[in-house]
Amino acid sequence: MSKARFSALAVILMMAMSAFVVIPTYNVGAMESDDDEGEDDGGPESIDVAVDMIALDEWTVSVTAEMPATLSDEMRQGIAWMCGDMIGTSDDEITEACFNHWIEMMEMESGDGDHGEDGCPPGLSDEQCDDLRDCFEGEEGGPILGCFRAIYDICGDENPYDFCYTGDGMMEFFDTFFAYEDGDVSPDDFMTAVMSLFDNSEGPGGDDDDVWAFDIQVFTIGAEDAGHYSIHPDFLYSESPDFVCQNGDTINFGDVNNEWGNCEDGTDEQWYDSHTPEDTADDCQYWMTDEMTDDCTGDPVNRFVCNDNSEILITAVNNDEDNCPSGSDEYWYHHWSGHVYLYSGYLNPDNTSNLLGNAGASYVCQYAGTNEINVECISHWEGNLPAGFYSLVTAAPCHNEWTDEDEDGEDDSDELDCENGDYAHSIPSVGLLDGSIDDESPRMGLKSDHYDSHDYSRQNFPLFDTYQFTVGEDGLNGSITSAHYICYDNDGEVPDDCSGTDMSLYLYEYSFNPDDTGDNLLGSNRVSEGNGQDCPVVEEGKSVCDYSRLEVELTEGNYVVVTAGGHTYAEGSYVNRIVNQDGTTVENHIWDGTLQGSHCDYLGWDGIY
Repeated sequence: MSKARFSALAVILMMAMSAFVVIPTYNVGAMESDDDEGEDDGGPESIDVAVDMIALDEWTVSVTAEMPATLSDEMRQGIAWMCGDMIGTSDDEITEACFNHWIEMMEMESGDGDHGEDGCPPGLSDEQCDDLRDCFEGEEGGPILGCFRAIYDICGDENPYDFCYTGDGMMEFFDTFFAYEDGDVSPDDFMTAVMSLFDNSEGPGGDDDDVWAFDIQVFTIGAEDAGHYSIHPDFLYSESPDFVCQNGDTINFGDVNNEWGNCEDGTDEQWYDSHTPEDTADDCQYWMTDEMTDDCTGDPVNRFVCNDNSEILITAVNNDEDNCPSGSDEYWYHHWSGHVYLYSGYLNPDNTSNLLGNAGASYVCQYAGTNEINVECISHWEGNLPAGFYSLVTAAPCHNEWTDEDEDGEDDSDELDCENGDYAHSIPSVGLLDGSIDDESPRMGLKSDHYDSHDYSRQNFPLFDTYQFTVGEDGLNGSITSAHYICYDNDGEVPDDCSGTDMSLYLYEYSFNPDDTGDNLLGSNRVSEGNGQDCPVVEEGKSVCDYSRLEVELTEGNYVVVTAGGHTYAEGSYVNRIVNQDGTTVENHIWDGTLQGSHCDYLGWDGIY
């Protein structure tokens, strides 16, 4: 982390941390998972605002904010990592040396002048410095609103210091709050700022909505047909019609006039008749001359027929100019995409209470291609649907093309451009639901409920290895550890580049069934700290591995450890161990392997690669 970035976070960091705080190592136990449910945005978890009107021009306002505990944990860890990188201290705690290094960085940032030598920015009064120290260095950290007030008084409108906040919506609210307290803003302006915290605009184009064009298909499920269904979205791709050669063959229109004969009879490139129209034996095509360096002479022969039956020379096709009146002489293609949402009953664009989910929220992945060396993932939705009628809504994003015709620095555009195209979504046992979105399609605002229904992490085709072991009557109290890495070999000799890779550990009792991965599952872990796990690859004195650790307390019985990629495309090598509580490896329980993704071997001049 750069010093400038670090100093910009200084106030909130020091509010959240004590001077010297040991960060405990996070280990996920056998029955736990570290999958994140979401990421904290760094703001308060909740804000309570109480407003009492004493008179029309006099109000009493009380604001209480709760900051998430995870924020301080993450910030402490970030400081410890920074010190570990810069001065070699522990990655797991903020030591005294780390803290002193941070103070030195602050002093370097503060420049010369009064207070610069004691870590307080120059130009501040003793009282202001004391206020900042209370926030930075207090045993429990300063009161959060008191710290924000101190920053507001110091920063003013000019924001002269790195720790001054700019462009943050929450801090702008507090700035307005303090300005109202000082009598610098009117009650109306203050209440506008307060209400902005609770603005839940529902209309398309409101502050909380993205505008999307949409189309609806309705289908019904009878009482006897209720059950499990899947929806498979398909946004159709379109392109220029194929070019028809003179002999009746067809080629992609983009291959016409590319200086190579793609039609067997050469009619997609220009012929020259060498001034002998009655004899074609001596006709010339540029792409057929020796090394394509000789010029052809004679009159051009091949022409292209436009949609309106007018004709142009074949050399005018695909030359980045519309030579046909309709532009049919230029190759075109159209890709588009959007979202598909399933509702029970009819769609009400202003109400998401009957939204069932995003019909492209998960993936079905499988090997594809003649030699099965590619992985293909198709988005879909599946679930149980009771009898009733449903609305399948296809939505395409809209955006505003910014224009400034009067050159006043303001956007003059008042129209939205939306993605458009044809679609053909399939529901087995229901049929094909096809339609299109165009400039005349209605529009709606996508809300947080729509985006919350997206889950593109559910790729379900990872590589895996299994390892079976038996626990005796004494049981096992310890951990299953994994160090995983991937190396790239560009020259066939020593690996050129190695790094950690994304793998997970899964523990099963009795047996593992790949067709039902939830059966017999005891626990899993994806990422953890190294903590004594040996990495077989060290570069420049540092381990390159990522790690997984699964803490276990097992009774007598048979178990299976599955080492799997963390997602569909993860691959690499691993070294796994079963260790006791004291860190010693259980005898004969160390194993390694490689999860190799889709690939092909080819025969080169000096062997197989």
